[in-house]
Amino acid sequence: MPVDFPVYEGGDSRRALGAFVIAARDFLAELIETNRDPRGQSLFHEELLLEMRAAWAEAYPEFERVARATRELGEAQIRDHGLYGAQLRFKLTVVRFLYGRYLQLGGIGPLRRVIDAIDTLLKSILGALGAGEGIKEIKEYIEYSLED
Repeated sequence: MPVDFPVYEGGDSRRALGAFVIAARDFLAELIETNRDPRGQSLFHEELLLEMRAAWAEAYPEFERVARATRELGEAQIRDHGLYGAQLRFKLTVVRFLYGRYLQLGGIGPLRRVIDAIDTLLKSILGALGAGEGIKEIKEYIEYSLED
């Protein structure tokens, strides 16, 4: 089932940031659960799946905690990390665009582009929060587990 990455139309960006964290979680969860791209091709090295799924089970709840924490971001944190206005709208638009391309094309290349775009925005959010490094790392190790 397609993931609904948020659209930002202005105003308080905190809601869009929290929704993005949850959408990123749902996207990664679907990849890990199915181990298939939209064309049915295998995504991950088979010998890494068992450990990946165990690590994911531990990390999964942290996404909710980080999403809740975005509600407490101060204006200075939001501005310092470019998490508002046209900057946030553009970042979310790029994620949605790349995700749409991945759904159309499948494959490791388009998937890596989506994951990289998610990673960049997630790093900004986590930097603004000063917390949540664990979810960034689990996302990176999921990417490292992709087949070549």
